[in-house]
Amino acid sequence: MCEARDARGGERAATTIWFLAVVVAVALVIGATVRWGAAATVDARVQSVADAAALAGVTGGEEAAREVVRRNGARLVHLAEGPDGVEVVVELAGLRATARAEGAEPTEGARAVASREGGSA
Repeated sequence: MCEARDARGGERAATTIWFLAVVVAVALVIGATVRWGAAATVDARVQSVADAAALAGVTGGEEAAREVVRRNGARLVHLAEGPDGVEVVVELAGLRATARAEGAEPTEGARAVASREGGSA
């Protein structure tokens, strides 16, 4: 009778270990997915801020671009105004994004061209 109990106890211990291993693996996958999703969200946000700042800069000048960046909680790393438009580099949460907006006259409209730099958060 003791041997039967010992065998069942060993099986229960093995089942418990497997169960815990599966729980840990699932938790790691969920954690990685959440982290990846958060990084993708920040990446999209910093690019949106850069695009908006470039468009504001082309239509309202440097001060308008700075205001857009400030209101979005980002940092303006670089702003260059030229005859073809405005180029900005914005940083948010350790990620940088570059955007360029072209259009000399407000009636022409503005066109944004974007690129991203940096690692994931």
